[in-house]
Amino acid sequence: KSSAVVEHAIKDAGASGKSTPLATWIQNALLALPTYDDVRRMYFWERLAGIERETSKLATERRKARLDKLWKASWFSSVKIRTELKRRFLTISENKSARSWFWDSKFAVLHGRRLLLWSSEKDFDEGIPPELRIFFSGHSGLGGLSPLDLKELSQQYEMSRTVNVFGRGVSGQEKLMLLLPSVETKSHLESAMLSLGTKGD
Repeated sequence: KSSAVVEHAIKDAGASGKSTPLATWIQNALLALPTYDDVRRMYFWERLAGIERETSKLATERRKARLDKLWKASWFSSVKIRTELKRRFLTISENKSARSWFWDSKFAVLHGRRLLLWSSEKDFDEGIPPELRIFFSGHSGLGGLSPLDLKELSQQYEMSRTVNVFGRGVSGQEKLMLLLPSVETKSHLESAMLSLGTKGD
């Protein structure tokens, strides 16, 4: 279809039938136009992305309503927790300055005097039990970063958004290092923890 139009333009542009600058320009312009299949694929992926955005937005709204009205959670957010690398992943040849740990993504909820953590928002939405539980009773609460912590947190944004949380876990006293999405989110967690009357260092 488009080739026939191009061929017609070439014949009109030069009586001899040889390519001319005008014919070449017309041919390149027509070939640059998206085909029906190109347009169809573009709208398909745009429509799919739009559906995913709406689905994610609806899931977030439902999650927030559930946490506010049913759970009455005082705080919740996506977080990252410091997790030690397993020994089999460490090698002698590695740079000694390399971290022996990594940030593991979680979804955290402060429910009453418990901090509950799931591997993702999806796990929480699907009713899967939390992976980690920290109970705030006795000597528990928020702790500052130690000199060693500060040394290992080489990035300034990590230092400003990281906090230690300690309390009673399933197998005894536990401490978690949390990296929050923003300084504001960290401040909200600190306020929620203080409202529990927990006692830190």
